[in-house]
Amino acid sequence: MIYKNGFLAVASMVLLAGCSTQAAQAGKSAKSCAERLQFAQKANDFASRNFIKNYSSDLKGAEAQLFLIQEKGPGSFSANYNAAERDYADNLQAANAAGCDTAAYPLSPIAEFKQQLGRLKAAQ
Repeated sequence: MIYKNGFLAVASMVLLAGCSTQAAQAGKSAKSCAERLQFAQKANDFASRNFIKNYSSDLKGAEAQLFLIQEKGPGSFSANYNAAERDYADNLQAANAAGCDTAAYPLSPIAEFKQQLGRLKAAQ
């Protein structure tokens, strides 16, 4: 009897989890191409703002932070950039699947960080 109740509880959780995942995926695919472009721009703005705020004149700090980002370090700065990068990639993939023109998309968050770092190096 206990096994039967446990099985029913697990089966119910799996069924509910599947439904909520489908609803979340449906919500993601319902975005328009313009909304997807806006999301990409916000992700790029996040990266640019955070670089300027934290590393606008700190070349060594920026290089160290890029290392942590690329190595998926445990710090919140690195975690935030990697999460933004994943969200950007998911959004880009969904936009391409929906047939959106992604040619005007800005750089991804990590690519933006690298570009800002390159500008900082060139300025010094």
